[in-house]
Amino acid sequence: MFQVPNLPHDNLYKFLAFSGLALIITVNFFYYTVFQDFLARSSKMIVGQEKVLDRYNAKMRDLDRLESDVDRLVAKDTHLLSADEVKQLRDRLSEQQALSIELKGITHELWGEGQEVDYRSYQFDQLATLWPWANLLGLALMIIGSSLWYVRVQRPQDQVLAKQLREISARRPRLKA
Repeated sequence: MFQVPNLPHDNLYKFLAFSGLALIITVNFFYYTVFQDFLARSSKMIVGQEKVLDRYNAKMRDLDRLESDVDRLVAKDTHLLSADEVKQLRDRLSEQQALSIELKGITHELWGEGQEVDYRSYQFDQLATLWPWANLLGLALMIIGSSLWYVRVQRPQDQVLAKQLREISARRPRLKA
C-alpha cells in the first residue's frame, strides 16, 4: 500500500512562528506610518482651516462695514439722494451680494475641510481598533509555532542526541588520571 510521506512539521512550526513575527512587525510599521500620515494631514488641514477662517472673518468684517454703509445711505430720505449716492448705494449692494456669495463658498470650503478631517479620523479609528487584535494574533502565532517546534521537534532531537552521547561515552574507555 502507498504510504503518504510525513509533512516536514519542523518547517511548518517555524513558518507559524516567523509569520507571527512578520505580522507583528508589519502591523506596527503600518500603524506607525498611518499615524504619522494622519498627524501630518490633520495639522495641514487645521492650518488650512485656520487660513479659511481668517478669510471668512475678514469677509464678514467687510460685509458688516458694507451693511453699515448701506444702512447709513438708506437712512437718508431716498428722495434726497443724489445720483452719485444712488450709484454708490447700488455699488455697495452689489458688493454685498458678491461678498455673501463668496462667504457661502468659504463656508462650503470649511465644511469640506471638516469632512476630510472626519474621514481621516474615522480611518485611523478603524485601524486603531484592529491594531491590538493583529498584534495578539501575531503573538499567538509566534507562541504556538515556537512551542510546537520546541515540543515536537527540538526536544525529541535533544533526547536522541543525549542518548547517542551516553552510548558513545559508554563504549569509549575512560582515561585514568
